[in-house]
Amino acid sequence: MQRWQALWPEFAALGVQLVAISPDTPAEVALMQEREGLQNIILLSDEELVVAQMYNLMHENALTDYPKRKLRRTLMIPTTLLIGADGRVKWLEQTDDYRIREDAAHVLAAVKQALAG
Repeated sequence: MQRWQALWPEFAALGVQLVAISPDTPAEVALMQEREGLQNIILLSDEELVVAQMYNLMHENALTDYPKRKLRRTLMIPTTLLIGADGRVKWLEQTDDYRIREDAAHVLAAVKQALAG
């Protein structure tokens, strides 16, 4: 999350609000926000995966090491979205591997291009 925090001024200059949604509990999300010092990023809990279902971002039967043992559970597909003020998705990028997260500099370049076009 620090990579996003570092580029926050550039996103803010474009009028972009950074929001991260996690399947973790609200308490875990709050702890992460405090631990990482994320003042400029909104962190939300989607413990019931409601948002993930709305955007069809479900990864069913993902094999995880959480918490420290192999188990299968439903996770969100790591996805980066640019949603316009009208609520429409302007740009989307996602991975099939729940362990891979998007590079913030790459996303910033894609957002600039999407907003310019």
